[in-house]
Amino acid sequence: MSKKRIYAVRLLDTLAILTFMATFTSLVMPDGQIEPRLAGIPYTMWAGFLVSIILLVMAYLVSITRKGSNDAN
Repeated sequence: MSKKRIYAVRLLDTLAILTFMATFTSLVMPDGQIEPRLAGIPYTMWAGFLVSIILLVMAYLVSITRKGSNDAN
């Protein structure tokens, strides 16, 4: 695997870990906050959904990046 691919995978792994850690902070799960609502859905629910989508996109990017390597099978 080339150095650019290794760097991209490590960067995406780091971003995923930071996103995962931010999920459990008051950024995503504030105490007792329901507002703002988005289409009638409370803040915590749509923020958690957004974090899930971000992690899904990062996992997809890692799978694309590692597609050519032998250990991707």
